[in-house]
Amino acid sequence: MQELDNALEHSVDSDIPERLSALYDYVEYELLEATTRNHVAPLDNATRVLRDLAEAWHQLAAQNVAADTAESTERATPAESGPEVVIPAPAPLPPDPTYSDLADEVRRASLTLSA
Repeated sequence: MQELDNALEHSVDSDIPERLSALYDYVEYELLEATTRNHVAPLDNATRVLRDLAEAWHQLAAQNVAADTAESTERATPAESGPEVVIPAPAPLPPDPTYSDLADEVRRASLTLSA
């Protein structure tokens, strides 16, 4: 998870890197909970978030390929943006003073990425 977080470009004028960072922190927390407490539920939560993120990235990649293809065949017509990709917020974190601010952000988060 640390590598994904390190790859974020925080200098862009968008809140997406901060929201993705919060999701990565959440996944890392859930993985720690799963291994520390030997519980499956946090692992299921982490898996669900990662699957949703992977699906969103695949959709964005497909949109970019389609846009590039359309642009190369019709240079005079600008490519239209594709449909929005919505990443649902993960399940709330358990009460933990270390993660209380992150938990609030994750509860409110509903990432909307558009091409």
